[in-house]
Amino acid sequence: MDGLMRGSGRLKQNGFNVEWGIGRHGPGNNVFSYFIEPNGFVTEYTTEVEQVDEASHIYGDAKFWDRLPNKPDRWGLAGVPSNRMQQAMSGALYGGEPELQRCEDVIGRKLG
Repeated sequence: MDGLMRGSGRLKQNGFNVEWGIGRHGPGNNVFSYFIEPNGFVTEYTTEVEQVDEASHIYGDAKFWDRLPNKPDRWGLAGVPSNRMQQAMSGALYGGEPELQRCEDVIGRKLG
């Protein structure tokens, strides 16, 4: 987690604001912070993702996760994604193409 915090700090110092986070997701139990990279794509900086073992996994359906108080951030610190992050998640920051495309295709077009 120290690495995620230092890395998030370095990104912020270099002009990339944390657009959502720092928090802890439910499924996977991972710590996260989200940024928007220069081409407008969402990047999740994450650590401590739990590996699921079929033998010991406890299944949680949608109702289970819906009962958690601070979904999708179990700590309740991250708040909601910024308006800019919500636009990036919809694809609006990389040209607003009507159909979502793979980031590799968009980057390929930009780089020629």
